[in-house]
Amino acid sequence: MGFLRGVLAGVLIALLAAGGLALLIPPEGPTVVAPGASPAASNPPTAPVQDAVPSVGPDADTEPAGARPAPGPAAPATPPPPPGAVVPANAPGIPAWRRYGSSAQAAPGKALFAIVLDMSVEGAAGPEAVATLGLPVSLALPPALAGSVERLRAAGYEVLVRPPTLDASALAAALKVLPEAVALFEPTGTLGLGAGRAQAAVADLTAQGIGLAAWSGTGDDALARAASAAGLPHRSIDEKIEGTADIARMGAALDAAALSAAAKGGVLVTAPGTPAMFQALAAWALSRNNREVSLVPLTALWRTLP
Repeated sequence: MGFLRGVLAGVLIALLAAGGLALLIPPEGPTVVAPGASPAASNPPTAPVQDAVPSVGPDADTEPAGARPAPGPAAPATPPPPPGAVVPANAPGIPAWRRYGSSAQAAPGKALFAIVLDMSVEGAAGPEAVATLGLPVSLALPPALAGSVERLRAAGYEVLVRPPTLDASALAAALKVLPEAVALFEPTGTLGLGAGRAQAAVADLTAQGIGLAAWSGTGDDALARAASAAGLPHRSIDEKIEGTADIARMGAALDAAALSAAAKGGVLVTAPGTPAMFQALAAWALSRNNREVSLVPLTALWRTLP
């Protein structure tokens, strides 16, 4: 009996030495097979773990970093047009006085001599004669001549509106039929507007985008004060040339106004738009008396002078 026990103990020791203990301990966890399934189907190979990838597509809420290019620098704002620039008529945000103003330029180094011809006076020249004048002047039109605006602007002229009065209805009607006017023209200074009506008129002009050219020789500056307060481009009429059949006399008046312009740096003059005035103006433009000044339209004063 003792001998048999010794033999069994030796066999057990031999098995342990040969790695038999490994047979008693499985290398992996147990395999579980579902009923009716093969071992491979019940225990598919484990897929390798990958980093999560965000959804990309029309239904995705987000896009992965780098899917869109980084935004570039913001486009610079459109700069304002330089003085004297020809502004396209459809340019947004451009006031009417710039949009429809003449592009005529002042000669460098010369004083500015702006003339507005009043086409509302009795005996004024017709549109055909005005179109052939060929000088950089401005034209003040009554609402009745609104049909001539297209032809005159095609000839290079800028136009001002000359309503019969500045009451609300007359001004609104004039602005409606002359939407391409660059300014309101009031050469009499006798309307006697109070501060309230002057402010209302300036508000209408501001909404239309046009300026103001008015005579203030009577001391009634309600319009000018309202325009200054509102920041509206405006200019007081410096000289008025009276209409006459004497061409030499009107030429002398132009000489005097030119001297004033040379002294001040610029003036605004109004004259009647009659055939006689046209002759006097053409003769003056060809004389040597205009060498110190540059004949310009009204809006050139606003573009050039402070």
